Amino acid sequence: MSKHHRLRPAAVASAAAVVILALGFTGAAHAAAPATAASSAGRVGDDPDQPDNPLYDAPESFHVASSREAVSLSWSKLSAATAYEVYRAEAEGTGPDEVGPYALLATVSTDSYVDDNADGDVEYAYKVRALDNAGHVSPYTEPRRGTRDTVAPFAPRELTCVREDERGVTLTWRSGDSDAVKYVVYRAESPNARRTKVGSTTSLTFRDTKGEPGLTYVYEVRGVDAVGNESGASNGVTGTKSVTSATAPKAPAASPPSRQR
Repeated sequence: MSKHHRLRPAAVASAAAVVILALGFTGAAHAAAPATAASSAGRVGDDPDQPDNPLYDAPESFHVASSREAVSLSWSKLSAATAYEVYRAEAEGTGPDEVGPYALLATVSTDSYVDDNADGDVEYAYKVRALDNAGHVSPYTEPRRGTRDTVAPFAPRELTCVREDERGVTLTWRSGDSDAVKYVVYRAESPNARRTKVGSTTSLTFRDTKGEPGLTYVYEVRGVDAVGNESGASNGVTGTKSVTSATAPKAPAASPPSRQR
């Protein structure tokens, strides 16, 4: 008899012993199984690719809007979702991966969130994911950036009155190398009088057609950024809408002579 055949009965006996041991500890085996199942169930919610996860898509239309007072977030609701987690990280550079660690900022049941605790003038990256009551989670949205912007633009420079005629006063200026998206023009009847807004423009020129002919005004311009921060005033200049025969004050009409009795 070969060595192989001599070892086979021992191998069979060993296998039988393993079966007997397993049967003898049936209770212990069943006790361990639920723990394994529970562990697997706990991981289902963290894996958006699970086939039984109804939240297989991230919330759509994720939008982040900056303002002076807060950063506002909004997204489209998912029909299977019961809540949404909002995460925030400090942005450390311009690239999509150049951000600090994300932290859970809030859990909400609506499709929007206002971050009014953001530090002023710090750029943050935000992302959102959906949850349901079964512990499932969706993938994260693509990160979007926002800032509670409290810094005003630089004041416009070199304000100049380039034309005065019967149609009005034309002004030009330089932007001041700022982030202004529009400019507001003010005027007053004297250097120390209260300024009145006369108009706004997105260009670097403005014509004031509403002034009184013959009256000299003092003008200044201020820049406004995308969230409404307004800069300091530019230098001041004067301008006068010309008087023409059509706009000159009319002489008082002569009174008819009185009739004497």
